[in-house]
Amino acid sequence: MSAEDEKKDYTLKNKVEKAKEEWDPLTPSEKETMEYLVAEFGQEKLDSLPFGAVIRFIRGYCLEKEPVKTTIEHLRDFIKWREEEKVDEIIDNPPKKLELFRKLWPAGIHGTTRDGHLVYVERLGKLDVSEVSKNFTDEELMRCHVYQLEMIGKKKAELAARPGAKMMYKQMVILDLDGFSMGHLSSRIRGAVQSFMSVDQHMYPESLLVMHIVNAPFVFRAAWALVSPLLHPLTKARIKMGGHDIAKFANTNNVPRFIKGSTCKCEGGKCLMVDFVEGDAEDK
Repeated sequence: MSAEDEKKDYTLKNKVEKAKEEWDPLTPSEKETMEYLVAEFGQEKLDSLPFGAVIRFIRGYCLEKEPVKTTIEHLRDFIKWREEEKVDEIIDNPPKKLELFRKLWPAGIHGTTRDGHLVYVERLGKLDVSEVSKNFTDEELMRCHVYQLEMIGKKKAELAARPGAKMMYKQMVILDLDGFSMGHLSSRIRGAVQSFMSVDQHMYPESLLVMHIVNAPFVFRAAWALVSPLLHPLTKARIKMGGHDIAKFANTNNVPRFIKGSTCKCEGGKCLMVDFVEGDAEDK
C-alpha cells in the first residue's frame, strides 16, 4: 500500500459485522467498506470484476485489524494480477495443454450440494506425477489451474442467475487421495500445489464452503504437515477428513462414483472424464 494510502482514514462508523450467509444483504459495516471501495476503484471497475468477487473480498478480510485498508490492498493486488495475467481472457482462450492437464490431473465440477452450492472434485491421488513433470512448465500448470477456477466462477454465476436462486459464491470441494504416494511429495508437485493454494487463498478468498478429504493414506500425514501451516485458520477450519459428512451436504447422485454410496449418472461411471449429468438436489 502506498504512503498516500497509509495516511487515509478508513475508520468504520459501524461495528464490524459479517453476514451469516452468502445471500444475506450487506451488513452496515460491509456497506461502509463497499463505499470505500467505490471511492477507491470506481463503480465501473468494481462492476467489471467476476461474479461475487467484491463481496468475497469484503467478507474475507472483514475481521482483520484494519479491514478496509486490508481489503483495498488485496483487491488492488487482485485487479493487477488479473490484468497482468490476462485472466479475463482465459475462458475464451483456454490453455493449449488443457485437455492433457485434465487427463493427467483429474478434476472438475460434479453437481451441486443440497442447498445449491457447486461441488468441485479433485483426484490428486490419480495425478500422473511423471507425465505432468515431463509435459508442463510451472507456468503452464498455473494457467490450467486458473482456468479451472474461472470455470467454477462462471458456473456459479450461471447457477445464481436461475429463477429463484440465491447468491452463492462458495463451493464444496472433494479431494480424493486414493493412490496418493511418496511420488506425489516430489518437490515439483509439492511446489505446484503450494502455488495453487496461494492463488486460491489470495485471489479467490472466501470461496470454500467445505473441503472433504477422502481416501487419505498414511503418507498423506507428511504432506499435510507441509501444507497445513500455509492455510488461513478459517480455511483450515473448513477442512474435514474422511468424508463422513458428505451426505449432509450433497445427495448421492451429486457425489462421484468413487465415494461409497454414490448413485451419480456419469456415463459408465467415468466421473470427471465425461460430461456430468446433474442429479437432484435432494435424495428421492
